[in-house]
Amino acid sequence: MWRSKANLISLFLAGFFLAMATVQLRADGTATVSDSFAAYESDIILKGEKVDIFFISEVDGKRVQNAWTRTTMANVEPAFAMRQVEHQHRLPAKPLRVRLEGRVFNGKLMGYVFNPSYKVSGVVAFTPVAGKRYVVRGVLRKKGSAVWIETTGGQIVTKKVVGK
Repeated sequence: MWRSKANLISLFLAGFFLAMATVQLRADGTATVSDSFAAYESDIILKGEKVDIFFISEVDGKRVQNAWTRTTMANVEPAFAMRQVEHQHRLPAKPLRVRLEGRVFNGKLMGYVFNPSYKVSGVVAFTPVAGKRYVVRGVLRKKGSAVWIETTGGQIVTKKVVGK
């Protein structure tokens, strides 16, 4: 009886402190920006799987971990299905210069032969608001590829980086 109560209390306290840590992270002057995936396609027989990834690759000139690098690392070894690995950035609430990128990721090497491979990249000014959540969004196509940051409500907050 005591053991189960102790476990329950421990679980409650762990959840409480985790919640407090999360609140502290959001209150410390940072915002969250999530990389995103779009336009997933699958042709397992020939081309394999592909997905468009929109991500932050640099903050103030420094390379950062992102969904592209994490997805690439997760798919180094052959597997039956492509693994998409999400990534979130904690950014300080101050004016920043961020490099936004959009690229097509192919789960198999043959995909790079048979699938069109569009990409777009550029640096934009971005001043996140503490406690807010943002998403890197974009479109990849033959003409007019673009990438930008928007709020989770869909309001665009940076200039669009447009490909040629």
